Amino acid sequence: MEPPQNPGQFTSLHLAGELFAATAGVRLTQVPYRGSAPGLNDTVAGHVPMMFDNMPSALQLVKAGKLRALAITSAARSPELPDVPTMAEAGLPGYEISGWFGVLAPAATPQPIVQRLDRELRAVLEQPDVRRQIADMGGVISAAGPADFRRYIASETDRWGALVRTAHIRLQ
Repeated sequence: MEPPQNPGQFTSLHLAGELFAATAGVRLTQVPYRGSAPGLNDTVAGHVPMMFDNMPSALQLVKAGKLRALAITSAARSPELPDVPTMAEAGLPGYEISGWFGVLAPAATPQPIVQRLDRELRAVLEQPDVRRQIADMGGVISAAGPADFRRYIASETDRWGALVRTAHIRLQ
């Protein structure tokens, strides 16, 4: 199979390709780039046949008809691209990966400060203009709090660690 590109080794986009290969039972050669922009340029130009990328950087190229979105990697379709199936709907049941951003603080941060940061961040994320900007980039706001986020990070670490070991992914 032709090599997909990704914007760097061990990024979520690299692992998305590795998960695709493992789930689909195909071999892929990852082609690392120094960021999404050069990879998107090469994909649009046809120098690489496919790529995994985050919604914010690829969305406008898809909407402009310069890229064709084949599938969404999350469990649910994107409101920004409602006609694009999920990977599971496209024939890969069990395939799911969602990029995420989070706010982290040092482990020794006192609980009252963590609670205040959580409260203040939630207030910002409730502002209509902030919600609209995040949605316009294809993002979804999570209602999870610090404890849920901690558990999520632990489960993601276990999940991707298992894939790295199974696929024998090594730093190059």
